[in-house]
Amino acid sequence: MRVNTRVVFIDALVKDQKTYEPIRDLAREDFQVLDDGNLRRLSYFSREGDSRRPLALLLFIDLWTQYGRSHLKRDETMQRLASALTKLAPEDKVAVMVTWIEEGEEPGTPLPTTQMIEDFTPDRAKTTAALLSIPGLVRQQEGQLEELAQKSSQEAGDLRLDIIWRLSEVAGEIMPLAARFPKSQLVVVGLIDDLFDLRKGEREGAVEEAVRAGIIFDGLIFKKSLAAKMLFGTLNKIMMGPRGLSIHAADYLAKQTGGEVVSVGRPDD
Repeated sequence: MRVNTRVVFIDALVKDQKTYEPIRDLAREDFQVLDDGNLRRLSYFSREGDSRRPLALLLFIDLWTQYGRSHLKRDETMQRLASALTKLAPEDKVAVMVTWIEEGEEPGTPLPTTQMIEDFTPDRAKTTAALLSIPGLVRQQEGQLEELAQKSSQEAGDLRLDIIWRLSEVAGEIMPLAARFPKSQLVVVGLIDDLFDLRKGEREGAVEEAVRAGIIFDGLIFKKSLAAKMLFGTLNKIMMGPRGLSIHAADYLAKQTGGEVVSVGRPDD
């Protein structure tokens, strides 16, 4: 079958490297489109995206983060995060989703899932209340793991090693949300250790879905100790990289969707 393509539309978002704000005064001459290395003529050019679309901001918080759990248990951290949301426009909506474990079909077996603890809302008071519930939810989940460990006659620490949230599974929960907000920009901000790409093609598949849905991913990655950085760096280089996998999939996802990744390690970060 042969298909003649007459027009191809390409959306582009260009950000200032220092302020991360969109650059809005670009002209057609500032862009080039290459097709297999050949320069193509731009027949149409518009700035339809210059008018700001309302945000649909999803805060994705990993309650089981190894390096940031002490921060998540502090009311001060959550209060600062809530205060940052006051800078958003009144029409912007915010939701809070967390990693969650439940008991699986087999008694004592943890089932990794996600939980939307506050749906998208422009009411900052509701979002603040959801964020301030995080310290209690972390402790509640730790108690849940202890109960599961007792049922399975295992140590809680050993059982924790079996709990993994796959990138593809998390993406499957988040991607459909874009359809709810066709006139808004869906931005996912992950407060996490990182995203683990444990199956070949998993991160590429997540990026393809995110780009198709118009989703931007930003990562707030908890800082690791020097020893942990060396361990993960070696693991990524020797075991993951040669297999086309990565334990730093958050950085890849952010770059491909027009987002940013920054390290956080203090409440005022």
